[in-house]
Amino acid sequence: MQSKKTEGLRKKKVLLFFSDFDISEKVVSILKPICEEESRKDQYEIVWIPIVKNWIDIVQSKCKVNEKYFWYVVRQFSSVLGIKYVKEQWGFKDKPIVVVLSSEAKVEHKDAFHMIQTWGIEAYPFTFERERELRNREDWFGSTIDFNPDVLTWIQEGKYIFIYGGVDEEWRKQFAKRVEALAKDYVIQYAKISIVLSCVEMGCKGKDDRLQKFLSSRTHKNTESGWVVLSKGSKLVDGGNGITILKVLEEFNKWRRRVREGTMFEICFKDYHNEVLHNGEDWFGYFMIEHFQQPKFSTWIQEGKHIFIYGGEDEEWINHFTKKSEALTKDPVIQKAMISIELHHLTMKSKGKYDNGIAGHFWYKLELFSNDKPCTAVRQEIEKLISYKNENFGWAVLCKGYKLMASGNETNILKVLELEEFKKYI
Repeated sequence: MQSKKTEGLRKKKVLLFFSDFDISEKVVSILKPICEEESRKDQYEIVWIPIVKNWIDIVQSKCKVNEKYFWYVVRQFSSVLGIKYVKEQWGFKDKPIVVVLSSEAKVEHKDAFHMIQTWGIEAYPFTFERERELRNREDWFGSTIDFNPDVLTWIQEGKYIFIYGGVDEEWRKQFAKRVEALAKDYVIQYAKISIVLSCVEMGCKGKDDRLQKFLSSRTHKNTESGWVVLSKGSKLVDGGNGITILKVLEEFNKWRRRVREGTMFEICFKDYHNEVLHNGEDWFGYFMIEHFQQPKFSTWIQEGKHIFIYGGEDEEWINHFTKKSEALTKDPVIQKAMISIELHHLTMKSKGKYDNGIAGHFWYKLELFSNDKPCTAVRQEIEKLISYKNENFGWAVLCKGYKLMASGNETNILKVLELEEFKKYI
């Protein structure tokens, strides 16, 4: 070990920095504030340990170049067992890590590099406990994102970041185009609001469990139509299904005035997103898209099709309703008018992640939705739907695209299947 006498390590916290010998300027910029703070307060020491299999002259010369960034440098750390230990016990995989040792040589963090990258000197004393404390702050979201170096810079600059993903390429193109247009809008630019976007590739949604739970709880994570998360710097602002968020952006004209009048962008965005989900006449369609990972169902809604959603415990009635609905779809008048009718049965049987059946999931999400304080008209429609839950017979809902058209129990909903009655909803 060189660069400084090793006596300086005794009775101090030590940060072991493992990397290959070629350290990027980006990594240096992350560690530099920590190095500078250490020189001022003398509370800990930093040791750089390059992981290199074969030490040659050029490698040692590079060490001389990098010595200026670290107080200590361990040369010729090439022991097979040592490298194996660092890789197996501390998870070194060619990317930089910082292992934190207490003054008693106890491991206080197996890799504090990411928390240093996110919080800088605020990460001191670089322990697991300190990281947990930082992650529980309102800016926890920033600590979950390490899939794009640009995002970390944007976080530090406090920009609004739209992070999005999904398998629908067409939706991704539409969304990116809409965000870019929003960023160039004169109201946004006049207000000096900086908006950027980052697409997350498949299989890379961030490391933090809370981000995974956030996406999963809102059923965006695996949706065909895409998902979106908006943050301001490291603070999570909002998130949602790609379809609903896209609508919020498409209708910017309806909430532009609030931004122009000085209301913070994140408040305007969240309020209008809530308006779309809870108070508009299309609430039911967005509710179904938001809470059900059913690609074909989302497509039917977007295409404006007539959809009968039905369920219940009376199997005989279910079969009867299905047959009558299918007969309606084949009626010559319906076919001549090229009206598309789809059926969607919400079963009570356990299916996949739905322990209480898809119907049980429907009622559960609907009851949660009612707690979000929708407007009076929507609340009345929700209460009417929930009233069918405890009936031991059948129930059905008819929607046309996003709009809820009719609903009823097994007795009165059958009338809607009569041609003359159904014409009212065309």
